[in-house]
Amino acid sequence: MLLGSGTDVSKRLAHLRWWMIGAGTILVAAGHLFQLVQASFPAIGLATALALTAHVAVAAITRSGTAQPWPGLAVATLDLVTAALLILFFGPGSLAIVLVAAGLPHLTSRSVGYRGLLTLVAGAAYLVAATLHRQLYTEAGAVWWMPSTAVLLDTALIAVAMWFLAHMSTGLGGRIQEMLRILITLS
Repeated sequence: MLLGSGTDVSKRLAHLRWWMIGAGTILVAAGHLFQLVQASFPAIGLATALALTAHVAVAAITRSGTAQPWPGLAVATLDLVTAALLILFFGPGSLAIVLVAAGLPHLTSRSVGYRGLLTLVAGAAYLVAATLHRQLYTEAGAVWWMPSTAVLLDTALIAVAMWFLAHMSTGLGGRIQEMLRILITLS
């Protein structure tokens, strides 16, 4: 494995995850200050507290050393949901790439079923976040279960991008792991 031992990698990625939450919180708070985000500071604080609490719980479960496959899926889902919070606050559009980037490390060296499930989770996270953004901040009173055409197209593009990345050759997995190793050593 290019990144080192599994425990070492998990610790380093968990450390980077804390930075991701901090950077996301700063980005959303700055967006609020520049009137790009309509959410209030208490809402931003609540979202940050929920993300931190969820990551603490998943870290504790992962450290417990259970041999079940679901802790890895829980971490991947949590990464995608945390990234979807940016979509919730800023709205749909170009930040959709954040979901693909959040899911990318979890697509290497996994089964086809696992990668397919992550593709569905990424699409669902985007769809829910974009629809909630529309309901909460732009079109109050809109039919909440009926997302706009643009959101449906973005969701389809995320699913296609994740599916494409999930089914690429294993050579990509090695390159991604090498890139992660370099990023971790630089941090």
